[in-house]
Amino acid sequence: MAFSRKFGFLDAGLDVDGCIKAIDDSQWYNSIVGQVPFMDHLLRRNPLWQYVPFLATKNALITRIALAELEKRKQTGKNAIDRKDLLSQLLTASQAQPDKFGEGDVFAIAHGAM
Repeated sequence: MAFSRKFGFLDAGLDVDGCIKAIDDSQWYNSIVGQVPFMDHLLRRNPLWQYVPFLATKNALITRIALAELEKRKQTGKNAIDRKDLLSQLLTASQAQPDKFGEGDVFAIAHGAM
């Protein structure tokens, strides 16, 4: 629904590349940060994490997948907008009003849809 492609979970009958576990683990984090927001600045948004590559949020599995899907769609040009999935709708909205709904917004919603 979000990216017009299968990720292989149903075909394989298991958690491919640990994606489901990664999403489940992030829900624990999000539930804590939702109740104690300042913890996010100590943990995920801590600028020191950039010096510890395996802890950097850009290296998280789901983030990498969402970024790759967004990049693939941007490279395909107009065909990307012709699709009828969540990402195409987000890109259409972003193209219509980039000052109000930028690429970061598109990524945030697409990432959350995973």
